[in-house]
Amino acid sequence: AVAIEYRDGKIHKAITRKGKDITRKMTNVHSVPLSVPTKDTIQIRGELYTKYVPGNVSQRIAAGYLRSKSFIPNVNLTFSGFQIINGEINQWDSLYLLKKLGFKVFNRSIVPAWSLKESYKEWFRNDLPTDGIVLKINDYKLQQTRPNYWQMAIKH
Repeated sequence: AVAIEYRDGKIHKAITRKGKDITRKMTNVHSVPLSVPTKDTIQIRGELYTKYVPGNVSQRIAAGYLRSKSFIPNVNLTFSGFQIINGEINQWDSLYLLKKLGFKVFNRSIVPAWSLKESYKEWFRNDLPTDGIVLKINDYKLQQTRPNYWQMAIKH
């Protein structure tokens, strides 16, 4: 996971989950907008992955680039936004806004709990470089009442 902050419409800082500054590296990833059409400070959380390879290979390539001294990323390295960290809007509105700001976004339809088993095969298609998914409560106010339990990861 990577967090990117934009201030006054321009990329300000990108950090890893552990807090390492990777701003220069992320500005070289073709799918990371260098600017966004907003003057607000906005913080985006997303995933860095490699297209066209299995999930475990994708993770190794992304992590390898971030650890390396090189500033030239693999041409298939891609950033997909999935959350506006400092936003107070529901998940679907966040994804819509991320798309509008120019970010690549992966999302699947909301499904009732009883159809999760049927949806499982669709979520773990061979063409998606993932080893898991995150199920989230869409309602922002409900998320606030369950700060530790509004999202759940499912590993493949």
